[in-house]
Amino acid sequence: MANQQTTLDQGLQRLKAYLADGDPGAVADVQNWERTVKEATVRTNAMKNDGIKMIIERYLKELSDINTQLLGNRKLTDDDRKYLFVRKDFCLRFLKLFQVAKAKLASVEKTVEESLSALQEPDV
Repeated sequence: MANQQTTLDQGLQRLKAYLADGDPGAVADVQNWERTVKEATVRTNAMKNDGIKMIIERYLKELSDINTQLLGNRKLTDDDRKYLFVRKDFCLRFLKLFQVAKAKLASVEKTVEESLSALQEPDV
């Protein structure tokens, strides 16, 4: 992961250097990619922390328990159901913070590779 991150950072730097005197929109795109990489890297690294792992496990269990209650408990009141759906939405939003991080990194990496590849291809 660290080597992949270094390669991605180097690719972003190469794109910035190439575009330095070019289209301001393209430079802004690269800067946005850098912010995305930084944010996704922080989230991905946080997932390795034992405390965060415990919280993720807790919310996964809570999500499972909520689904079980919603599916199996026919005696829930409307207020109980509303509360469970609010809790479920909270758990899903929290878990999504970490689930999308890896996908964002992969997406930016692919975009940077394609951009660098396009720069290296001779004009026809």
